[in-house]
Amino acid sequence: MKKYLLITLTAFSIYVISDDLDLGADFQPGDKITASEFNSKFNELKVAAQSPKDSDLIGAWNCKVVSAYQKGGLTQINGGFLWTKDAILTLSETDNVSSISSPKIWTTSVNDVLYNTNDLNGTYSLIGNLFMPRNGENTESNGEAFLVNMTSKNQFSLSRIQSGGGAAINLYIICNK
Repeated sequence: MKKYLLITLTAFSIYVISDDLDLGADFQPGDKITASEFNSKFNELKVAAQSPKDSDLIGAWNCKVVSAYQKGGLTQINGGFLWTKDAILTLSETDNVSSISSPKIWTTSVNDVLYNTNDLNGTYSLIGNLFMPRNGENTESNGEAFLVNMTSKNQFSLSRIQSGGGAAINLYIICNK
C-alpha cells in the first residue's frame, strides 16, 4: 500500500510540475545561447524537481484559493462549480531549525484559507513535499495535509491530500511572491 501511495504521489507530482513549469521560450535550431540562459533553464528544473525546504517557503505570498464549495468570501468562477478568493499567506520562522522539530508559523489575511475556520494563524511542518498545518488550539480541524509543488522559486501550489476533522473547503491554493 505504501509503495502504491508513493508511486501515485510521484506520478501526480511529475504531472503537476510539467503542467505548471514555465521555462520560457524554447531554443530553436541554430540559436546561439549563453551559458546564463542555459543555466537559468536548468536551475528552474532543479527547483521544480527537488523537495522544497523550509527556507523556500518563508515569506509573504499572494495566493488564490480554489474551492468546490460556496463559503463566505468566495466568488464563483464564471458561473461554474468552482469558487475562489485571494489571500496573503505569510510563512515565517523564529529559528533556523527544521520545521519537523520546530514548527514554523503561518498567518493569513482572510479566514478559510488552510482551514474551514475563522483562524488566521497557526503552525506548520514541512516533511518532504508534505505541508502539514495546525491551526491555533482547535484540534478538531488539525490533521490537514497538502502536497507542495514548487513551480519556481517565486511560485508554489498546495493541493489538499488529507482533510482534517473539520469540513474541507479548499481544493487547491496557488501562491506567488
